[in-house]
Amino acid sequence: MGQSRVSLHISTLNEYLLMKKFLFTWIASFSLVITVGLVAQEEDELQAARHHFEELGDALHHELEEMEEETHHLDEGFEEAREHGEGREVERIEMRIAHVEECMVAWRKLLAHHERLTALDDEALVEQQEAFYSAFRQANLRRDEGRIKVELQEIELEMAEAREEEDEDHVKYLEHRTEGLGRESAGLRKLAEGWEHVAALRKEERFEEAEDKERHLGIVERDLDLAREIQDLN
Repeated sequence: MGQSRVSLHISTLNEYLLMKKFLFTWIASFSLVITVGLVAQEEDELQAARHHFEELGDALHHELEEMEEETHHLDEGFEEAREHGEGREVERIEMRIAHVEECMVAWRKLLAHHERLTALDDEALVEQQEAFYSAFRQANLRRDEGRIKVELQEIELEMAEAREEEDEDHVKYLEHRTEGLGRESAGLRKLAEGWEHVAALRKEERFEEAEDKERHLGIVERDLDLAREIQDLN
């Protein structure tokens, strides 16, 4: 059962990273269209912006469906672990279920926000899209922070078991993972601070500086994702 849990974790992580990159690609492309639309105010550009925004909504719906499916699989694993009297596995799955359910609540709020903006006319949509992207980024950051918290709790459970079995090699491996998660958490905090800076720059209408900062943050985020993928391969 241990090997299947590891495989499920890696598969879920890979799906999450792919969807995250896909969604942020939509944000980048949509922001470019919006910038052009604000300058020219051409009808075809505004329509293109709406098209991008609606497709982003489709992607968010798809990700919510993936979360619902993950919850279903976790529920099945919970019942199986409980039947076999695997107390630590029951606790681990309970933590992960709570995290996914919290993410689902956030995603439903995002979709409700998306639906309200979609009902607006094109120019109003352009004017209010930045607030949506800010909420989207915050939801992603909170999801990552929640994931790290769950993984650290899981490591604590696994660490206790490894120490009971006097498996020093596994203890060292888990300590290494804890350090990696700590670095990732610090990176996420810096990322959150960076996006707050971007919002402040835009509020002051320092758009060129804001765009430069956004490009830099995009690189920082890709580096964080890459570091995460490398760590999970080790």
